[in-house]
Amino acid sequence: MNKAIILKGLPSHMIRRILQHEVSDSELVYANISTVLFMPTGDGGTFVVFDIKSEWNYQTDMDAEGLFLRMSGVK
Repeated sequence: MNKAIILKGLPSHMIRRILQHEVSDSELVYANISTVLFMPTGDGGTFVVFDIKSEWNYQTDMDAEGLFLRMSGVK
């Protein structure tokens, strides 16, 4: 059974790595994102939710492990 993962206090450079859209540095800082939620989907993917900025939310085929690798700069 997959569970949602809540990440708090991520630095902006890690959030930038999982953003789908081209977002400027000033937009990212101004948004002041403090929480990101990874919700597993039934097909093995993940729904990525950003607090405050719902227009940045997206669904990906990548699982949470892949997103963690991307945030760390590996992928």
